[in-house]
Amino acid sequence: METQPDMMLQYAHYLHDVYKNKGIKDPVITVESYVTLNGSSNQLYIDSTIDLSKQNENFLHTKWILSFNQNK
Repeated sequence: METQPDMMLQYAHYLHDVYKNKGIKDPVITVESYVTLNGSSNQLYIDSTIDLSKQNENFLHTKWILSFNQNK
């Protein structure tokens, strides 16, 4: 799941429902995930400030998946 944003999104929705059923009014689900490519330094992969339980799954560009900066 660590490099599959669609699975992270699905799990965020699942966790939101679990905690809502436990009595938490509006749980906020965020992810802090880092990736590396070809020996580059770790880079933040998912914007950890965005509540994924409020995002919808689609095939369009999403602002919560961050671009990989090859210059780092």
